[in-house]
Amino acid sequence: LVVMDPWVDMASSHLNALHGKIVESRIMPLVGKALDRGHPIIVLTNAPGTIEYNTDIHPHLAALAKQKKISVLYHQEMDDEEFSRYLHAKGIDSLIYVGFASNMCLIGRQMGMIPMVHQGFRLYFIPEASAL
Repeated sequence: LVVMDPWVDMASSHLNALHGKIVESRIMPLVGKALDRGHPIIVLTNAPGTIEYNTDIHPHLAALAKQKKISVLYHQEMDDEEFSRYLHAKGIDSLIYVGFASNMCLIGRQMGMIPMVHQGFRLYFIPEASAL
């Protein structure tokens, strides 16, 4: 399960509130089920200190990362080919994408759906666990 950009420090308080609700009501239940079944969870986000905002992930996900139950990877530290090698080394050949925003980040961002389909992965998308 790939959770793209679940930030709580965006420049818009409206977006922070909207995305926070989606993380809590839609994404966290999926994360919980995936963890129960032993599926890896990968959060893709911006590296802290690289930009002014859009680096802090939702506290529920941050807590799981601190407990080493999920992985956090940074856009600035990996490209599509490196992400592909990382996934293949873990035996992953299918990706389920959730997060923000479906019309930009999930689809076209580095390590997003379009680049990863070109890397040969089977892709799935849960629009109810996304926004925009």
